[in-house]
Amino acid sequence: MLDSLISTPDMVESRAKYYQFIITAMLKSIGVSDEKLHFVLGSSYQKKPGYVMDMFRLSSLVSEHETKRAGTEIVKQSQSSPLSSLMYPILQVLDEEYLDVDAQLGGTF
Repeated sequence: MLDSLISTPDMVESRAKYYQFIITAMLKSIGVSDEKLHFVLGSSYQKKPGYVMDMFRLSSLVSEHETKRAGTEIVKQSQSSPLSSLMYPILQVLDEEYLDVDAQLGGTF
């Protein structure tokens, strides 16, 4: 919900359920087993104290210029964007760390 000025928490939750359903159905349709498929919601770890402290630590190391530059490829920005558009790239990096992944797939749907 941080990357959009129109999404509510309820909409984000519904969208997550929809994506899980669609991704599972697509994989099954091409013969991929969903036996080991596991979806993780950001809300399951993003509210924990360690994540929040890491967000503070990282935000003290990254400049406004760097986050704006990174954010232009992900977040809709305007002349007077909300602070969340600057936080979004930082949180994406933390998500990769907390999910223990090497890459992430994203885009505009």
